[in-house]
Order: sequence, then structure tokens, then C-alpha cells
Amino acid sequence: MYRLSNNNAFTGKTEVQKGYLVFTGKSKYISSKSDDWKFIKQFHEGTRLYYSKYIGQLHIFKKPLDESYFKILCNELDQHKANNLHPALDFKQYSELTRLHPNSDKNVKNHYEKFINFLVDEYHIDKIKYSETANYIDDIGPYLTPRVGLQKTTIPELPEIYLAPKKWRLMSWVISNYFVGPYPKNKKNIYYSWNGYDLGEIIKDNDDKGFLLLLLLNFMIRHDSWSMSNPCNSTLNFINLVMNKGYLPF
Repeated sequence: MYRLSNNNAFTGKTEVQKGYLVFTGKSKYISSKSDDWKFIKQFHEGTRLYYSKYIGQLHIFKKPLDESYFKILCNELDQHKANNLHPALDFKQYSELTRLHPNSDKNVKNHYEKFINFLVDEYHIDKIKYSETANYIDDIGPYLTPRVGLQKTTIPELPEIYLAPKKWRLMSWVISNYFVGPYPKNKKNIYYSWNGYDLGEIIKDNDDKGFLLLLLLNFMIRHDSWSMSNPCNSTLNFINLVMNKGYLPF
């Protein structure tokens, strides 16, 4: 099962060469523009069933995936209209922790705010100029692109779509597709892995480093929400490694 940033979740299976997806959760969602998945029925408590129009085995929750899947997801996002800037670009409200993990413990907020202030002080993330925006969702990654037989698809329900710097899309895909960490404390002081991905593809300057740290923070928060870790252990570990230990993921 995969939990989306709007706190809805979905899973899927194959029966008699017919793939299906089941969505749960009562949060608002945006329907895909694609007809790859046919809505079948809404069950009790709002559970929603979709069948694929393609025949074959459902391949889902796999990674890493090649960038052809990323392009399919971006094409889906580009078909929607978005008006609001992503809330993470407001560096004064400190609202992202609550939005992405509403059940997080109260003490985590102080650590979150300190990390955002760290990004402002060290990377001037609030001053970064970006000329090109694109439709964006927090969940960009391989889990949104199931394959049925040979046909690559995107899921039929998406969380709210925002406008964000276009480079965020590839950065988020790379984080979700390749990043592993933080590892537990070890003698080699190695806490992150990118599974062979060349970060030179997404980091060109100091601004990119600031953006990447911000997106990694949001990734950690969503992971803690997905795993129902209200103490946000992964998030706090990441904040401590970067701010207090100086172990950066690049």
C-alpha cells in the first residue's frame, strides 16, 4: 500500500490477467485525464475501485524505474490547470509539516522551523530566482506509474496540483526513485545512498543544493506520515545529520 501526500492510500492486484487499483481515504483528489483506468464502484466508507483497460500483470510499487515513466507522469500533470504556488515556497508560514503529516508530534514543529531557517540562512532559499514553473505534486516518483502488461500508466487519482520550479519535478523523481537514507550510525559515517545516480544531473549550483535539501525534508516527512511515525524519527534524524553533524546528502 502507498500513502499519498493528501493522506489517501492505494494498493493493487491482478486477477485473471486484469489489473485493478483500490483507493481509500476521504481527502480531495484530482482525477487523471487519462482513460487507462476505469472507475468501477465506490464501496462502503468511500473505498474506490478502478480496473485497467489493458490486459496483463499489474506491476506496481517497483523502483528504480527509467525516466520514460517520469515523462509519462509529467505529461499527465501538464494536462491539468494549477493556479497556486506550492506552499513549501512560503518560508514564513512553516505549514508544510502540518500539511504533510497532520498527526506529527507537537515538538517536531520546532525542529522543522529551525531547519527551514537553516536553509534560509545557509542557502538563501527564500531568495532563489526561478523563471520557469510547472505543475507539481509532492508524490512525483515511481509509485505513481504502474505498468499493466507492457503498458505504462499513471494512477487515476492525484493529490492537489501546485505550481513549483520546474526543476523540482526531476529532483523529486530522483529522490523517490533512487535515494536511500538516512542509514543508522556507522563507523564509515555514510548515511545516504543514491544507488549510483549521478547527482550532477540535478545539482548545478548552490541554489540546487538548497532546493534538494528542502525536497528531501518533505520526502522524510511524507515517509514518516506513511509509516505512521508521529515522532517523525526519520525527519528528525535527517535534520540532525544535516544541521548538527554536517553530513550532507551530496
